[in-house]
Amino acid sequence: FTESGHKMEWSDKDQDDILDLIPNRGLQTAVDANVNVMGLAVLSYGISAEVLGTASGLIPKGVAELFVRGNILKDQYSLNGADAGGFSALKIGFSADQKIPFKKYFDALSVGLKLNYFKGISMAEVLESEGAIYTGTSAVYYYGKARGRYANGLEDSLDTKPFAGKGFGLDLGAAGTINQKFTFSLALQNLFASLKWDKGTEEFLFILPVDSFRLDDTDKEVETTDTSYAIKSFSTRLPVVLHLGVAYQLKENLLLSLDLEQAFANRLGYSDQAKLAVGTEYRPVGWIPLRAGMSFGGKWGGYSVGLGFGLHAYVFEFDLAYLMQHALWPTYSDGASLAMNMKFLF
Repeated sequence: FTESGHKMEWSDKDQDDILDLIPNRGLQTAVDANVNVMGLAVLSYGISAEVLGTASGLIPKGVAELFVRGNILKDQYSLNGADAGGFSALKIGFSADQKIPFKKYFDALSVGLKLNYFKGISMAEVLESEGAIYTGTSAVYYYGKARGRYANGLEDSLDTKPFAGKGFGLDLGAAGTINQKFTFSLALQNLFASLKWDKGTEEFLFILPVDSFRLDDTDKEVETTDTSYAIKSFSTRLPVVLHLGVAYQLKENLLLSLDLEQAFANRLGYSDQAKLAVGTEYRPVGWIPLRAGMSFGGKWGGYSVGLGFGLHAYVFEFDLAYLMQHALWPTYSDGASLAMNMKFLF
């Protein structure tokens, strides 16, 4: 990371360049997994089962500044805002749709409803965190605190029912076509969705008490309190997520799309940062769709690039795509996503 001629040490410019890469909010990481175990649709009804998991974490920028610059005299480093959270669950959905005659404006219009039943596997979240480090002329002063809670259905390895909670939620959607060219869609996900956790529920507390040590006292031991204790059952709400989409059939074999996603809370792995995505699908032959797209914002911030293809033949459909975060080539990306879909049509 260093410029030449600095004897393997970071110069002031090196330190500034490294810290400029970190948003003011801090270092953020996120992991999402969604596996569709089963899906079946008959006429206007459907049933699906999927295992989903999401997690995210946030380390304050002050931690990175302390690591890069060291504890500079009379500088205070804020540790406020450290965050982490996520959950995993089995989600079973029952859905139905209804066509609505609205020929004046739409060639076709349908509305749909999906009732979701959740079996929670585990969850964890930080409820509050704060802290700071200050270097005086003769001593370093510090304090810190973090409090959170979790539930874990996998706590007992002999338990054949690895579920820690349950809950319900509702999804609503509508889609329509105009002039056989434009397709519009609107969906609200996780309406009234909440899970009640009642197994392996605990609260944890970490305290670094207000204290100090002299700069010449190398034998000073830092005392901390790290404890957890069982608590009663508790509930968590899943953030409502808005999806808006529009697609335009430019040519018979060329489709353009625009999508907006907005979650209305920043917890349990969801981000309240809006994400805008643009994409295209080109079919050189009818059974091979080629896809490319870009997204901006969202949980990862910045931009992402996605590429994919499909094989659609008679009653079988297969699709594969991957996404690169903040790069046009995998080896330069900050993260990656992979999606695969396989479907049989009858």
